[in-house]
Amino acid sequence: MEMENLHTEVMAKVMGTLQILTPREREVIRLLYLNEMTVEEIAAKMGVKKTRVYNLKSNALKVIKNNI
Repeated sequence: MEMENLHTEVMAKVMGTLQILTPREREVIRLLYLNEMTVEEIAAKMGVKKTRVYNLKSNALKVIKNNI
């Protein structure tokens, strides 16, 4: 029961934190972790270089980590 409450609390924090991200950061996180796309695929889809995808991912993960 406690684990369920903890899981629910963590998920609520993650979902709230996702709203803080820029639209591009949210898109990268969604494509990487929900759609399981590669960085190369995301870069092609978004029309950016792979380094930009890595930067967006890094920034997004820092925001998530600092807000959970």
